Amino acid sequence: MNETKQPIKRLVAYKVTIADVVDGNYKAQEGFNPSRVEISWGLSVSRVHIIATVVNHYKSEDSKYAFITLDDGTGVIRSKAFQQDTKFLEKIKKGDIVDVIGRIREYNDERYIVPEVVRVVDDYNMITLRKLETTVFKNKFLKKEGMATKQKEDGKKERVEPEKKKKTVKNTPQKQEPKPEKKKDAAKETKKPLDDKEIRERVVKTIEVLDDGEGVDYTDILKNVDLEDNLIEKAIDELLSEGSCYEPRAGKIKVL
Repeated sequence: MNETKQPIKRLVAYKVTIADVVDGNYKAQEGFNPSRVEISWGLSVSRVHIIATVVNHYKSEDSKYAFITLDDGTGVIRSKAFQQDTKFLEKIKKGDIVDVIGRIREYNDERYIVPEVVRVVDDYNMITLRKLETTVFKNKFLKKEGMATKQKEDGKKERVEPEKKKKTVKNTPQKQEPKPEKKKDAAKETKKPLDDKEIRERVVKTIEVLDDGEGVDYTDILKNVDLEDNLIEKAIDELLSEGSCYEPRAGKIKVL
């Protein structure tokens, strides 16, 4: 009997600071479960998307081990590559500003990033922009978590309040006034949020429009799809995992 294997989905690469990664609580997992870092403000991450300056670079003589030391102004961390993955770091040099996507690992009490994509960034202002992006994302995350907590508390109150209201109702007749016409449910008038399939379709269409034959830069996709970065990154990861898209080279995405 043939078993159909489900494709392994890559987790979202969150835009966080190096301090978030280094200071968070590392949770090692066994088997196929990805290890993760629980950040102090509540987010749990296994993959990260960081922009930082390279302050050190090393490659072994046999080219089977290499690392770069990254500094984003909040902290310092190394991105370490082994065997064939050292190709991600071979063109990187000290002083470069790099955009890094990778998995978080820890060994001998050192936390580091295993690179998946490393791209040199020409604009120094990207570091400032990324700091702004991480702050905005953190605030949105905390606001969302706060709203979820408030909804839970409001739900508890609603289950109690109807009983109280029954006791205060008086049996005095009241003049009935004509009821105003019911307005359409506002929730129905608002646009329905896109589901995962619709988001992937929007990302694919954007890639097809922007592709000049060599694929589309990762950051260009983020700029041109009018959705939150985390949703776009999740969609890209799913498209890569299911084989609808591929990376012709680091930092480029192309539709099959």
